[in-house]
Amino acid sequence: YKLNNPDRYILASPVIHRSYSEPLFLETDYQIPEYELNNKMLIPQRLHQYSAYINAWRGVFSGENILEEYYYMWDCYFDPGYMQIARLMYDDMRRYNELGFKGIIHYQSQRVFCPTSLGMNIKARTLWNAQCDFNAERDNIMSAEFGKDYKLVVEFLEKLSNDRLTDIFRFNVKKNAPGNTECFEQAIKTIDEFLPVIHGNIKTCDGVEKVSWEFLAFYSELISLVFQGARNVSMGIMDLKDWDKIRDFADRNEWKFRQYYD
Repeated sequence: YKLNNPDRYILASPVIHRSYSEPLFLETDYQIPEYELNNKMLIPQRLHQYSAYINAWRGVFSGENILEEYYYMWDCYFDPGYMQIARLMYDDMRRYNELGFKGIIHYQSQRVFCPTSLGMNIKARTLWNAQCDFNAERDNIMSAEFGKDYKLVVEFLEKLSNDRLTDIFRFNVKKNAPGNTECFEQAIKTIDEFLPVIHGNIKTCDGVEKVSWEFLAFYSELISLVFQGARNVSMGIMDLKDWDKIRDFADRNEWKFRQYYD
C-alpha cells in the first residue's frame, strides 16, 4: 500500500533490539516474512533484519523519517574504552544519511563525557558533515581535551576497547570462557602502566586539559575495579566485596564527577 499524503506523517524507526557489535548494513538479502493479522508482529532482532525493514519502508513511504537510537543507553558500558562505540556511531551516522534519514532521537544516559567526549562529538560532527574523516576528527577532539599527549590516550583507550573485552561484556562469550581471566589481567596491567602518565599530566596541565586528565584518572581507577571483579568471576570466585569496592569508589567520587558520568 501507499500513503496518499506522506507529508502528513513522520516515520520513526526504533532499533531497540539491535546489536552494537557492528554498524548497520546498507544492503541485505534478508526476506521480510509476509505480515499476518494475528497480533504477532515480528520485531527485528538483528542488523540485517533492520536493514531489510528500513529499505522496505523506503519503497512505500517518501515522507520525512527519523531514527530512534540507543548507543548511550547501555551499550557504551559494554565498551570499556568507549572507542568502538565512537567509531560505530560514526559509521552509522554516515549510513543513516545515505538511507535518507532526516534526524535522530537518542534515548540515553545524560552524562556521557567520561572518559572522553569523543563519542558525543564524533556523532554531532558526522551528523553535520557525513563526509568528515573519523581519524582527523578524533585527533582534533582528543587533542583539544588532552593536549600534546592525546595520542597516548587514544592508544590506551583502544587497548581497553579490544574485541575480546567488548565480546565478554556484551555476553557474546561466556563469562568463564577460556582466556577471559588473562584478558582481564592484561587490561588491569594496561591501566596500572598508564596511570603514571595520567597523574603526570594532571600535575603539569591546566584548564580543560587538566580536567580531562582528572576525568580519565577517575574512570581508569573505576574500570580497573570492574575488571578485577570480572576477573574473579571468570575464575569462579563470586565475592560481593569486589562489587562493594566499585560502589564505594563511585560513591566517594560521585559529587565531583556527577555532571559528566552516569
